[in-house]
Amino acid sequence: MTEAELLLLFAAGIISGMLNAVAGGGSFISFPALLFAGVPPISANATNTFAACSGYLSGTWAFRHDLKAHKNSYRCMLPSAWLAV
Repeated sequence: MTEAELLLLFAAGIISGMLNAVAGGGSFISFPALLFAGVPPISANATNTFAACSGYLSGTWAFRHDLKAHKNSYRCMLPSAWLAV
């Protein structure tokens, strides 16, 4: 991988992270950048998904107090969410 491709991936990661933090949808930036850099589609999808996990976990931690207010609601929804997986 060339330095230009690494720089592109770094910039795409920063931009997609900011986009995910504000509104979501950072995969519209990072996934095509991975494909452009020559990463195979399945590997790019897995990499993109794994990279987004840290944002999901940090967002959950940041909103933990808000989630506590809805504890009864999400306990009722959890079984149907597991069935959807």
